[in-house]
Amino acid sequence: MEGKGFVGRWGGKFYSKNKILSYIPDNYDTYVEPFVGGGSVYLDLEKKGKEIINDLDKNLILYYKGLKKYDYEKINKHVVGTYTKEDFIKIKNSKPTDNFNKFIRQYKLFKLSFRSNGETFSKGQRDTSSNLHTINPIPNNKFQDRLKDTIIENKQADLIIKKYDSEGTIFYLDPPYEKSDMYKHNVIIYEELEKTLSNLKGKFILSINKSEYIKKLFHNFNIYTMSTKYQGVNKDRDDKKVSEYIITNFKKQSIGKNICYNNDMHGQGLLDNLTLKDIEKLIKLLKKHYEVEKYKKGVLSNISTATKSRVKKENKNPLKSLIY
Repeated sequence: MEGKGFVGRWGGKFYSKNKILSYIPDNYDTYVEPFVGGGSVYLDLEKKGKEIINDLDKNLILYYKGLKKYDYEKINKHVVGTYTKEDFIKIKNSKPTDNFNKFIRQYKLFKLSFRSNGETFSKGQRDTSSNLHTINPIPNNKFQDRLKDTIIENKQADLIIKKYDSEGTIFYLDPPYEKSDMYKHNVIIYEELEKTLSNLKGKFILSINKSEYIKKLFHNFNIYTMSTKYQGVNKDRDDKKVSEYIITNFKKQSIGKNICYNNDMHGQGLLDNLTLKDIEKLIKLLKKHYEVEKYKKGVLSNISTATKSRVKKENKNPLKSLIY
C-alpha cells in the first residue's frame, strides 16, 4: 500500500520508508510504533500479527480512531470541498460535542493546515498563488482497512514500550529529533530512551538525526547511515536533503529482502561480490517471496555498471537473464 502516510508531517518518512522497511525482520509477532506521527512506515508495512500505533498527540489519535471507525464515503460527505482561510478559522474555533463531528473538525484542520499542524492555513497544493484549499475525496477504504485490527494508544512512549515488550516484538521508533521544535507533544530525553532500549527484550529500529552526540550515546548498538529528504521544510514546500541514522539492536537481515525494498539505491553494488552459488540461492529466494518485476528492479538497482559488463561475458551467471 503506497502513499504519503495518513497525514503529512514535517520531516515525514515518505522518502525513507522503503529503506526503513528493509530493516524489519520477518520473524516477529507484534509490531509497535510508539511515535507513529504521520504513519508512512506503518501504512506500507505488510499487515502481520498484532499491531500497535501510539502518539502523545490527542488530536492525532482522534484522527486515527476516526479513520478506523468511519466509512470513507461518510467522511467524504462531510469534508470534500474548497475552503478559504476564513473557513479554516471558523472550523478551528468551532467546538463540536459529538465524537463524529470532533473527528470531522480535526480531519479538516489537518488537511487545510501547513504540514498538518492544525494551526496555520495552507494554500492549495497545486496553486500556491490561490487563497483556496481543496480537500479531495478519499478514493476507497484503504485507511480503514489498514487500521481495522490495529490497537491505537495515546500514552507516553516509554509506557507503550514497557507494555508491549516481548521477545517477539519489533519496535519502530521515530521520535522528535534533536533541537526540533515542531512537535510540542513529545519531549524526548535521549539518555532515558537509550536506557529503555538497552533493557529491551524485543528488537528495535530507531530513526534519528545524525550527530556526534547521538552516535556516542547509542554506540553500543548497530548504527547505519542513510540519505533521505525531509518533506516541505518551509511554506514554499521545499524538500531538504539530509543524512540520518538508523540504529538497531540486531544485525540487518538478508540481502534478498533488502534489494527488493532498496531499489532506489541505484548502483550501490550490493550484489557485486556474491559467488555464483550465492547468486543462485538468492534468485530462488526472490522468486519464492517477491513479485518478479519487483525483484528484477531490485537486482538491477543494486549492481554496479562494472559488474553488469562482467556478467554479460559470463554465460553461466544466473544474473545474466535478469540484466539482459
